[in-house]
Amino acid sequence: MKPRDSLNHCFYVIAILFTLHRESFTTEDHRRLLLYLFSDDRYDAVIRPVVNKSTTTDVYMKLFVSQVLDMDERQQTLKTNVWLTLEWYDEFMVWSPEDFNNISNIKIPAERLWAPDLTLYDFAGDKYDSFLKGYGQIVVLENTEIGRASCRERV
Repeated sequence: MKPRDSLNHCFYVIAILFTLHRESFTTEDHRRLLLYLFSDDRYDAVIRPVVNKSTTTDVYMKLFVSQVLDMDERQQTLKTNVWLTLEWYDEFMVWSPEDFNNISNIKIPAERLWAPDLTLYDFAGDKYDSFLKGYGQIVVLENTEIGRASCRERV
């Protein structure tokens, strides 16, 4: 076997193992949990997730500027790469882990859950991958954005 063929063979084996391993992440218990959480009469992503409408939803926000990409002095704009994390309490994202083979958290696509209507003021950003993790009743939205913000400069 030639070295190049051996290398190709290794890549195929790794790809097959990765595919088999990835399938093990989704179990019948995860499917049952998702069906339970998102049954038609149980959850609606448009409605704020509280039982009593007078309950406030506190949203905790972390903003981390990971990189300054560009500074345009003439346009007075700053282009940055930021990581935005939001966390809140969702009264409907609750289950008994014992009923679902001890699953205590689950990763759910952002569009399936309610999220606060939050916009960074004066921030023209391009949104990238968003995802929500449900830890019992705590929901975390993590988002990476590249955006431009206006900034006054004295030049």
